[in-house]
Amino acid sequence: MSNNDLSKQYINELFSSEIYKTEIKQIKSKLLLKEITSEETGIEWNYYPSRLIRNSILAISEIEEIVTKEPMQLKKYSDYIDQIAKLWESLAKLEEKVESD
Repeated sequence: MSNNDLSKQYINELFSSEIYKTEIKQIKSKLLLKEITSEETGIEWNYYPSRLIRNSILAISEIEEIVTKEPMQLKKYSDYIDQIAKLWESLAKLEEKVESD
């Protein structure tokens, strides 16, 4: 299996992962609540910013590797790129940070 095949496999597994999809939905929901109310909601969010950020950075890196070798694949991965861009925007608006050790 080539590196590109492994990259494609990783991307497909990540974006079909219920955990990853659920964490992205939580970020979107948290941002929406922040934008429409100034009150604390008391919701206990169960996403891990460090995991979400790590997986998203790796996904972008893998997509970049794929489309560098196969430029015609860009359209196939454009939805994933868009999802990650919106995730970064949401994390920035929420001022989510990861503590360094």
